[in-house]
Amino acid sequence: MASAKCDFISQGFFNQQLKVISAVSKIGNSSFSIVHRIEDANTGQLIAKGDASAVHFNFETQKSESLPDDIRSLLEKHLEEGA
Repeated sequence: MASAKCDFISQGFFNQQLKVISAVSKIGNSSFSIVHRIEDANTGQLIAKGDASAVHFNFETQKSESLPDDIRSLLEKHLEEGA
């Protein structure tokens, strides 16, 4: 994980049913970004929104590496429209 951010837009409550919607917003050479929305499951009211960026990292060499084709292919299936 390279970064993560969450903005709380409105209050959530105990026992409130929430829906989490996530999509890939960007795929780079060695990294990708995901956007998230948390909504009230019944009304659609926005509770929070955020984003996170991750880097494909080799812990042995301590360096980032290009995303493997199989991972890139999986991420592309969840790419946000218009991204």
